[in-house]
Amino acid sequence: MSRTHLAPRGETPVLQYSFSWKQLSVIAGISYWRFYFRLFPGAIRTPQVLEFLKALQATIDRKLLIIWDRLQAHRSKLVRQHVEEQRGALALEYLPAYAPELNPVECIWGYLKHHAMRTTVPRLWRPQASRPPQPAFHAATSDAG
Repeated sequence: MSRTHLAPRGETPVLQYSFSWKQLSVIAGISYWRFYFRLFPGAIRTPQVLEFLKALQATIDRKLLIIWDRLQAHRSKLVRQHVEEQRGALALEYLPAYAPELNPVECIWGYLKHHAMRTTVPRLWRPQASRPPQPAFHAATSDAG
């Protein structure tokens, strides 16, 4: 039988860090072969959405169809303006309201939070000045891609 924690056998593991998903947010996208994501401290707002869209465009370098939920930051005036400035390089579609079961990214996060990462304690965010530069986003690639 495999063990998923580091506590001595017979003792309950104690996590010494306070963490909640309210302190760390994720913005993500998927393609046929890749899962792109970026972690942000705090909530996802318009600047983070724009940063992620620009990183995707720079990396994928072809027309993108973005299908997302109705988060206010996704529908903001600045995001709409950015999309219009792309002259067809970005197209937007929205999922129906209150339909997380239709969002494949939600399925991936649900699995990661409750299975793959259930005993993981993430490093807490350091102040921006002391933090090394972060990649534009992280990309996980399947064996097929």
